[in-house]
Amino acid sequence: MGRLRPGARSQSIERFAVANGLQYAGTSRPGDEEHPISGAAVSRWVTTCEDVVRWDGPQRVEFGNSGRAISVNLKPTRFGFIAVEHGIELPDFRLTSRSLGTISPARAVSIGLGVGAMVLSAIPGGDGDFGTPMGKAPATSRSDKRLDRSRDLGYDVWLAPEDEERVEAFLRGSGDFWKLLSASFDVHVADGWLVLESLHGDLATLQPADWAWAFSTASRVLDQIGAWSGDAAVVSAARRATFYTELQVGRP
Repeated sequence: MGRLRPGARSQSIERFAVANGLQYAGTSRPGDEEHPISGAAVSRWVTTCEDVVRWDGPQRVEFGNSGRAISVNLKPTRFGFIAVEHGIELPDFRLTSRSLGTISPARAVSIGLGVGAMVLSAIPGGDGDFGTPMGKAPATSRSDKRLDRSRDLGYDVWLAPEDEERVEAFLRGSGDFWKLLSASFDVHVADGWLVLESLHGDLATLQPADWAWAFSTASRVLDQIGAWSGDAAVVSAARRATFYTELQVGRP
């Protein structure tokens, strides 16, 4: 793994990205079409995506930090994200962590506003979700329901009623994958992307341990995508990602 050196944050992360065979995409804002995920698709509830690092493989991957325009005490809430293009036919759904001792980015916003998800669901692009870091808010946001049989997954599952049977079968066919993520991430699946929102702050930092965790997590997501696809070529391509590791690295 390339080293993070002292200096300006963005310059250090850029050098680190290049040293690891990745692209440094910098900062993107709503309406910026230069970055296909964190650029034009950023929702109106997200201020910016910062320190975006990308891998342009068969399944594109982005790491970075994002902030919400409205949050607890009306101050921006920052959180890290990992976005992976999954290439699988899936309906939009989202998972909010039930992990004790954490407040998901989605819930933090509704707490700060002093309103619940039922009120926010009337806001276009809302529902307490306020869009993913990439603005990939599920198109079903006005009509989602919670999957009642989902609690043993470590998440509350929100989806359109007509997608319930399909999504439940998909989630339960993924082994312990979701449980492994639930202590650290909210998850959004939308528009061909699987987006992990960190419950523990920034991911793109100057700390090597944060990157080791992010790279390991993204590697496990790519492994799972390969399993879902059942295609040996997808598995092989994922393992060629410059950040890929077989090591299971825990959250710092």
